[in-house]
Amino acid sequence: MFYWIYSTAVWRGLSKSPLTPLVFTFTRRLERGRIYTYIGEVVVSVIPYTSMELYGKVMIDFYRSRELYERSPHLYAIADAAYKAMKCRAQDTCIVISGESGSGQTEASKYISQYLAAITNPTQRQEVERVNNVLLKSNCVLEAFGNAKTNRNDKSIRFGKYKDINL
Repeated sequence: MFYWIYSTAVWRGLSKSPLTPLVFTFTRRLERGRIYTYIGEVVVSVIPYTSMELYGKVMIDFYRSRELYERSPHLYAIADAAYKAMKCRAQDTCIVISGESGSGQTEASKYISQYLAAITNPTQRQEVERVNNVLLKSNCVLEAFGNAKTNRNDKSIRFGKYKDINL
């Protein structure tokens, strides 16, 4: 299985493009606090640059063991679908997180790892949390060598990351 998450910052310069209806839809959803939108099995996220209560134990419980489209679009829904595909079908699963610089890929990766750590069985949970902590701490080292300031982001990552989590 393959899941794709595309993240973007504020839509600029698209007011007279063929994408205008799509941008309008994303903008309306963002105004209602819905930063995630499904396009098939792709989740598009528009980063609001403001704090929102979209993550944590309550939301993990809300998305846990649900069908992909049973709840509103969310990173946790994608993570749960990938986890179920891996467990039920004994099938490798891949979640690709991509987007323009500064649009939240690192944060999305953290939330997906947080979700996977929370839903694994207790015997695996400690190991998943340990690996997750190592990966989070490695961000500091990677960012020290691979970040650059841009007009839109003080900590723009100039490299790709690959995580392979075996459960």
